[in-house]
Amino acid sequence: MAKAGEKKVRLTPASEFKELFIELSEKDRGAPEARYIATVPNNRRQHFAQFFTPPRIATLMATWVSTITPERILEPSVGTGILVRAIGEKITSANVTCIDVDQAPLDVATRTAPKHLDCNFVQRDFLLGNIKELFDGVLSNPPYLRHHDISYEVDIYEEIGKRNKVVISKACNIYVLFIFEILRVLAPGGRAAILVPTDWLSSNAAKCLRDHLLKTKMLKEMLCFDENDNQFNDAITTSVVLLIEKSQFKNDPLLLRFYSDKFDAPFIKVIDWQTLEFAKKWSGILVNEVIDGSNFLLSLSEIATTKRGLATGANQFFHLTERQVDEASISYSNVLPCIGAAKDVLGLIFTKEDLARLDLAGAATKLVNFSGKLSEAELKYIKQGEERGYHKRFLLARRNPWFKNEQREVAQIWAASFARNHVKFIWNQSGALNLTTYHCIYTKNLSEFQIGALVCLLNSSPIQRRFAEHLRVLGGGLLKFQPNDLLEIQIPDVRLLSNQQLFDLNSFLSVINGQLWALPSSQISNCSVVSDLDNYVEALLKLDFASIEAAEGVLDDQMELF
Repeated sequence: MAKAGEKKVRLTPASEFKELFIELSEKDRGAPEARYIATVPNNRRQHFAQFFTPPRIATLMATWVSTITPERILEPSVGTGILVRAIGEKITSANVTCIDVDQAPLDVATRTAPKHLDCNFVQRDFLLGNIKELFDGVLSNPPYLRHHDISYEVDIYEEIGKRNKVVISKACNIYVLFIFEILRVLAPGGRAAILVPTDWLSSNAAKCLRDHLLKTKMLKEMLCFDENDNQFNDAITTSVVLLIEKSQFKNDPLLLRFYSDKFDAPFIKVIDWQTLEFAKKWSGILVNEVIDGSNFLLSLSEIATTKRGLATGANQFFHLTERQVDEASISYSNVLPCIGAAKDVLGLIFTKEDLARLDLAGAATKLVNFSGKLSEAELKYIKQGEERGYHKRFLLARRNPWFKNEQREVAQIWAASFARNHVKFIWNQSGALNLTTYHCIYTKNLSEFQIGALVCLLNSSPIQRRFAEHLRVLGGGLLKFQPNDLLEIQIPDVRLLSNQQLFDLNSFLSVINGQLWALPSSQISNCSVVSDLDNYVEALLKLDFASIEAAEGVLDDQMELF
């Protein structure tokens, strides 16, 4: 693979380059890449876009493929054979087909291949081969060549497209063609590991590849690397490893692993495929750099939008109990579920069952939302409102007709518009609208698990303290803020959290919610696990994994009690 931005010309016939024999010492045979680079002219390596896989990455790739103990392995751009040597350290036997268009590295790979593997070395262009055989293991570091540097006698894009039953943009880099062909020749149940640049995540031309991966769900994991790590050559700072499996399971989320010297273990990010379905480009979601304290935090504005709650202008007229709706003979097609009083929401999760309990208790939960042809009873109700002067009120006098409410979508999260010491954030699972008692938070393509984690984070003291610094404090410690103020909240990016971390935060939320509903007069600060949650969130903010594990142990005990 070549450095991004370098131009090559492919394909001048390989025969125009003379055969080249690289002298290898015994020491070189274990890692011949340095000798090859020192010996082979730069123009030859650039022509064939030869960049060799770093040993640590080769080991990660081989580990993925070796897990299924493959019997038939393909390396379609074998180079000097580092991936073959890496897989040889993981398995005891296999038939390995090794292909490369250039004789020089292929000869090195032949002489350094593991003796216990049955390797077949073939000098040809993998893309022109139209291989019919299927392989249960593939390892590849394809060449990096831009479309205007590619020259074939045939329309290679159309040819590869026909084989894979897709339309491939002629602006795609050559490695995209390699990926399609690797996916095609991968046997059911087989695994592949492919090292490629990251531009396919955002390139318009590579949308065909993203669509194909969305459809097949064969991409199971992606490995990303810290560009500042010394062990990685700067030529791969924008590269990732795609870990592929052609399995029947298509509901598993995509797992990302970030490798860095900063961490003893990779930092894990879990992506729901549904999130990618709504994204025109994936680069903003599948980041290509390791998470640190600066980019792990983001403003709420990056994953949510906000609006104030519904302002009726006359709650007595518009926000009614079920009994009042019945007495006025208002059609239930003209009412919507709606919460207007903070006292009606005791916990941090508000469900349809909670809404039904409020109805039974006689609370106001119905928002009058007149539309279409109105009945005589409804017209009478409007007339009664005019007799009371509602239509002359400030807000209503500016609406036409005055009795038609403003429109809102149901918000996934409510934020109390006033607070004393602690701003309460509520996960709205009820489908109800909200009045100005709460501000609305609308998340952007987050899964339910991620929304629950977000609500938990927002209610934690570490996040609350950071938020409160930017708010206006009124008399008696009352906090006042506008919907846009919420967008400035700095939080850990819930899209980057592992499944375990999402589970932990949702568990904390569940325990606190249960305790608040059980003790209506209780405050969040009085809940038994709050201090543990705060410690957990502080550890997340510092990426302190040891403290996170300790908090998980406490949480397990609390969940058993709960």
